[in-house]
Amino acid sequence: AASFALVRIGNAIHISARSGGTVNVQLILERIGGGGHFDSAGAQVKNTVSREVLEQLRGAIDAYLDGDND
Repeated sequence: AASFALVRIGNAIHISARSGGTVNVQLILERIGGGGHFDSAGAQVKNTVSREVLEQLRGAIDAYLDGDND
């Protein structure tokens, strides 16, 4: 299992991701410009709206779950 939290701070959407050790959240957030570690990662997306960032995150999660992890 994994969890993702999004919050707007100024002109950026910050994403914090945590995993119980079965989902590589680093690979997911690298797709949208973030990074970190297997079970703890983060990202910042500037000058955009929350809906767009959420769509990007959903796409990154779907790609990871589909096995597209290059």
